[in-house]
Amino acid sequence: MSSPPDLESMIKYQGDSVQTELSYYAQLKAYELEKAEKDAGTWHGSSLEATKFSKAGPSGYDSCVTVLNVGQPEGDFNLYIINVSKSSFTGISTKVTKARGYYEDYWTERISIKDDPKTVRVDNQHYRIGDPVYGTQNRSSLGYGGHVWYIKFHDGREVKTNNLWSQGTIPPQVRDQLPDNAVFVKDKSPFSLTKDLVI
Repeated sequence: MSSPPDLESMIKYQGDSVQTELSYYAQLKAYELEKAEKDAGTWHGSSLEATKFSKAGPSGYDSCVTVLNVGQPEGDFNLYIINVSKSSFTGISTKVTKARGYYEDYWTERISIKDDPKTVRVDNQHYRIGDPVYGTQNRSSLGYGGHVWYIKFHDGREVKTNNLWSQGTIPPQVRDQLPDNAVFVKDKSPFSLTKDLVI
C-alpha cells in the first residue's frame, strides 16, 4: 500500500456500514505494519488478502480478519493476521498475530527436482535454465531479458544460457536440502565449446 486508506473515500464507494469501518481499520493497520517493514529495510513485496467478515452474534460484536503477507530478504515471509472487531461496549479493537513462514508447497517442489541438470543454486538463490532461444527478436520472452549467463556447476559441468529464470531466495528453513550447486562465471574464457553448453 503506497498510502494509508481514506475512510471518506471508502464510505463513498462502499457505503457507510460497519463492514466499511472494520475494513478501514484493518487496512490502516496493514499500512502501518507494511510501513514499519519498509522503514526497517526488511520489506520485499507484500500482498493483502481479501477481508472476511463475521456478523454480530451472541457476543454482540462484528469483526473482520485480513492477512498481510510481507516478503523478507531471506526468502521467507512475515504473516500478519489482523483481526478488527467492533462492540457497542468497547468500540473498535485491533489484534495482530504475527507468524514467520515460507511457501512450503513451492519449496517442496523445488526440493523434488534439486538434482535436475537445469536447476541452478548460487548464493542461496534458486534458478532454472529454460529452453534456449536463438536470435535476438524474442529477448523479452526470455529469463533476464536474454542476458547470457556462464555457469560452472560443482559437478564440473559448464553451461552457457540466455534463458535463466529466477525462482526466488531459498528460505532458511530448506537451505540444508537445497545447498548451492554452482557459481556464476563472469568471464567466459574458462569455457570451451562442448556439448555441455546450452544456448
